[in-house]
Amino acid sequence: MCNSQINAAGRRYLDLVKNQWSTKVNVSLSGSHDNIDIRGFYGDYDVIVHYMGKPIRIEHFSVYKGEDNQVVMIQINGTGG
Repeated sequence: MCNSQINAAGRRYLDLVKNQWSTKVNVSLSGSHDNIDIRGFYGDYDVIVHYMGKPIRIEHFSVYKGEDNQVVMIQINGTGG
């Protein structure tokens, strides 16, 4: 059994990757909301749409250097995806 611990550099790296360099947005939508504007970093993203606590749709997209805006269209038919 290995009894190792993460040192200060490891904790800093994890904080950067999991928190500071990550874009996490949670938005509850109603009939009046159909657009969400967020700022993010360059890289790959997953948009996960949940309905009643369960994921019903996943969209993958990437943001590349030089792109000013990224539009992601997600179509959900009915309430079940």
